[in-house]
Amino acid sequence: MRDRAQWSLISTGTRAIRPLVSVLENPASRPAARLGAVWALAAIPNDGSLAPLRKALRESNPEVVLAAARSLALRRDTRSAPELRRLLIAENFPVRRAAAEALARCGDTHSLPALWTRWPASRIGFWSTR
Repeated sequence: MRDRAQWSLISTGTRAIRPLVSVLENPASRPAARLGAVWALAAIPNDGSLAPLRKALRESNPEVVLAAARSLALRRDTRSAPELRRLLIAENFPVRRAAAEALARCGDTHSLPALWTRWPASRIGFWSTR
């Protein structure tokens, strides 16, 4: 049922952005609903869905942040680069890795030095099993 509702919203296009943003902005929204809102926003091929996805990078739930980072990478949103660089020092390793991967697709000229200084290979590299 949840998937059907999500696809129904996506099919309405830009009209779905506001209700999906409402889900993200509502502190009472369940984590699964927030995650679904992020994926639905990612599937709407309109620049209007990018700002809420960028804002989702500041969520407290790492699963929502991961989905937002991956979504922005798929959309190659260069405007998300500053926020993604901030995530390179997040406590959660999967969030750091997702930010680094997203920067590979949508980073700007400041991204590579940020990767080198904030995530040195001597600490934890991409190839780490940790």
